[in-house]
Amino acid sequence: CGLWVNVGGLMSTLELKELSHPSGEVIKIASGKTLDLNSQGTTKMPAGSVIQVKKFQSASTGSGTSTVTSMADDGVQVAITPKYANSLLFVSCTSGCSVSGGYAYFRILENVSSTVVQAAPWGNFSGSPQQLGSFTITGWYSPPDTSTRTFKLQGYTTAGTRYLNYSVYPNITVMEIAQ
Repeated sequence: CGLWVNVGGLMSTLELKELSHPSGEVIKIASGKTLDLNSQGTTKMPAGSVIQVKKFQSASTGSGTSTVTSMADDGVQVAITPKYANSLLFVSCTSGCSVSGGYAYFRILENVSSTVVQAAPWGNFSGSPQQLGSFTITGWYSPPDTSTRTFKLQGYTTAGTRYLNYSVYPNITVMEIAQ
């Protein structure tokens, strides 16, 4: 066991195998001081803890696209480098959309392995007026390692014109969850 002491600007290190407290007591950090768990080594978080969050939000609305009959990138994407290979990644994408006819389909794609995280149809519009609305797609992804992964929104329509981000700024969020 070592001891960390700050005497006249000199510092030492306290090395412990285990830190415990008497039953019913709480380990406290002195007022005005910071416990830095990431300065050296690693910290293990309990299962279900959010380890990190990455988010992208578009700065514009009303971008139009012509009829695209196969999946195409919609410019909404975010990258994350998992800290742990056994984590789960929760991915959520929200956007507005307007379709002048036909169906619109969207999906979240992880582009390293081309894994579809989640896919969803949005709307069945056969009339000529534009149909407005918003959608949210969510899904879970298990990264096989700690390599950087990019998640992106893709979509297509069967007919007419699709306007992404029409009433809602599109955003995509990825949260790393400890297991």
